[in-house]
Amino acid sequence: MDLASVLRSLHELYVAFFSSPFTFIGTVVGYFIVVQYLSYRRLAHIPGPRLAACSNLWLVRAIWGQQSHLDVYEVSKQYGPLTRIGPNDLITTDVGLIHRIQAARSPYKRSRWYRGFRLAPGIDNVLSQTDDKLHTKRRAQLSLGFSLHNQESIIDRHVANLIALLRTKYLSNEEQIKIVDLAEKLQFFALDVVMDIATGSPFGDLVHDEDRYEYLKSTADSLPAIAMVSSVPWAGKLLQSKYIARLIAPKASEYGIGKIVDIASKMVAARIDDKSKADGEDMLSHFLSAGITPTECIYESMIAILGGSDTMSIALRSVMLFTITNPRVYNILVSSILEFSTYLPPGLMISSTNLKRVPYLQAVIKESLRIFPPGTGQMPKMAPREGDTLNGIKIPAWTNVGTNPWFIMRDPANFGPDAEMFRPERWLEADEKRLKEMNYVWELVWGYGKYQCLGKQIAEMELGKVVFELLRHFEWEIVDPTKPMESRNVGIWIQKGMNVRVTERALDASREK
Repeated sequence: MDLASVLRSLHELYVAFFSSPFTFIGTVVGYFIVVQYLSYRRLAHIPGPRLAACSNLWLVRAIWGQQSHLDVYEVSKQYGPLTRIGPNDLITTDVGLIHRIQAARSPYKRSRWYRGFRLAPGIDNVLSQTDDKLHTKRRAQLSLGFSLHNQESIIDRHVANLIALLRTKYLSNEEQIKIVDLAEKLQFFALDVVMDIATGSPFGDLVHDEDRYEYLKSTADSLPAIAMVSSVPWAGKLLQSKYIARLIAPKASEYGIGKIVDIASKMVAARIDDKSKADGEDMLSHFLSAGITPTECIYESMIAILGGSDTMSIALRSVMLFTITNPRVYNILVSSILEFSTYLPPGLMISSTNLKRVPYLQAVIKESLRIFPPGTGQMPKMAPREGDTLNGIKIPAWTNVGTNPWFIMRDPANFGPDAEMFRPERWLEADEKRLKEMNYVWELVWGYGKYQCLGKQIAEMELGKVVFELLRHFEWEIVDPTKPMESRNVGIWIQKGMNVRVTERALDASREK
C-alpha cells in the first residue's frame, strides 16, 4: 500500500468518526470510564470511603462542610493508618511513615497540590516549589531572614501595643463591663509582627484597632474556595495555566492581599534604589542579599506573611482558650507567671531566654498545640518511582500521601488513654523515655526534616511572650462558655468570636517592687 492509500484510509476513518456525534461522544465517555477504572484499580487494595475511590468529591464535600479535620479524623479511625481519600490520594496516621516522608533525604517529593501556592504565573516560592534541589536551595537562602537579631525587640514592641490596646479600650471594672473579641486582636498582633519582621512596615492594625486594609476579611472569604480548588487536580492545573493565572494573581492595591504586594514591592524598590537600605534588619533585605531576585523577594515575603500571621494567631487563640476555660490549669499557670515576675526588672517584658525557665508555661503551650494543631491539612507528598510499603501494604509510585495531624495528636497510642484531654502535666510527669516518644510525635506540629517550619523560632518566642504578658497583667473570663469561639476548618482554621472579659490584675505591693 502506497502513502496516498494510507492517507486516504486515515482520512476516511477521520470523517467517519467525526461525522457521527454519537461515535465521538461514546469514545470520549469510554475513554473516561477506562481512565477512572484504572485509577480505581491502582489503589483498590487500600480502604476508604466509596466516593473517594472514583472522584475527588469526598474531599470537596469535607471542605465544603468546613469541618474537614473531623471528617479526616473519622475516616482514619474507621479505616486505619492508611486510608484512601481520593482517586490518587492517601492519608496516613503512621508516625514512622510520616517521618520517613519528611526526612531530609526522603525520596518523596511534593505533590502538585503545592503548586496552588504560586502567587504569580511561573514564579515559585519556598512553599510552591516542588523540585527538591531548588526547594533546598531556597530554604538556605531564606534561613538567615528568619533569625535576625532584632526580632525579639520587634515582638516586644507589638506585645506592648496589644497590652496598651486592651488597657485603654477594653478593660472591664465594677462599674462597666466591656467585651472584646480576643480572636480578632490576636490576629491584628500576629499580622503586625510578621509584616514588621518581613518588610519593616506593619499594617498598624493593633494601633488603629481595625482591619485597616481588609486583609483579614479577604483571606477569610477566599480560604474555603482555595482549599476546594486545591483538592481537585484539574481545577488547580487550570487556574495555574499561564493565561488564567495572570488574571487572578494578586496585584498591588490598597486592600486585602494586594496591600501586601503593594508594600513589599515598594520596600524592594527602595532597597534597590538606596543601597544603604539594602542591609536593613528585615527579611526582605536579607532575601535580596542572599541572591533572590527582586520579584521573587516580593512573593517570598508574601508567603512568610500569609503563613506566619494565620498560624500564629490560631496558635495564640488555642493556648489562651484552653487556659482560660480550664480553671485548674489557669490557676497553676498564673501562679507560675506571677512568681517568676518577681524576679524580673519592673516594667520590662520577659526575655526569650527566661521563657524557658517557666516550665509550666512551656507545657501549656506544647499541650495546646498538640490538642489543637494550627494546621490540619494533609500537605500531600508524592511516593517515589519505586513506591513504598506500610505494614505490608503497597503504596504505588506517584501516589499522593498526606498526613492527619488531628488524629495523630489525639491518638491514645501516641499520648495515652487521656489523649483527648487537655492536660499539660503530661509533659512534666513523663520519664525520659516516654518524653522522647511523645516529642517524636509532637514535633510534627512544626513539620520535620526538609519540611520543618522556617519560622519556628520566631513562633515559639511570640507564643511564650504573649501568653506570659497577657496573664501577667490581666484576668480573663470567657463571656459565653457554651460558645467560646467560632471555628471553621478547611485544612486551616478560620476563627472569630472569642469574646472575653478582661480586668486589670491586682498585684500586691511586693510584686510591684
